[in-house]
Amino acid sequence: MNNTPTARLRAEELAAELDRTHGISADVHELSSGNAIVSIYRGLLAYTDGESFWWTSPEHSRSGAPLLSSELTLTMAAEQLAEHYAILRARPATSLLDRELPRLTDAIPAEHVAPR
Repeated sequence: MNNTPTARLRAEELAAELDRTHGISADVHELSSGNAIVSIYRGLLAYTDGESFWWTSPEHSRSGAPLLSSELTLTMAAEQLAEHYAILRARPATSLLDRELPRLTDAIPAEHVAPR
C-alpha cells in the first residue's frame, strides 16, 4: 500500500499552513496528472506531487532566467513562499502586470517542470 499523501492533501496542508502561520489565503487546484497547485498570489503558484513542493521564484538569476525553488518539508515551503509573497506584494501592481508571471491557466503547460 502506498503511504505517500495525495498531492491534493499536501496542497491543502500547505494552504492551511500559509494561512495559520503567515495569514496568507491560498486556493488549491488538483490537476488531471495527479499533481496539485496552491495559488497564492499573481505569479506565485506552488506545485506538489504529494512528496515535494516547487515553484518559480519572483526573483531571477543574474542572467535574467527564472529561478525554480523547491522544498521537501511543508514548513520550509510555507516559509519561503511567504517570503516570495512579501516580495510580490511590495511591488507596484503595474510591475506584476507587465512581467510574464505564471498564471493558473499556465499550470498545464508548466507540468513538465521537474521538481527535483
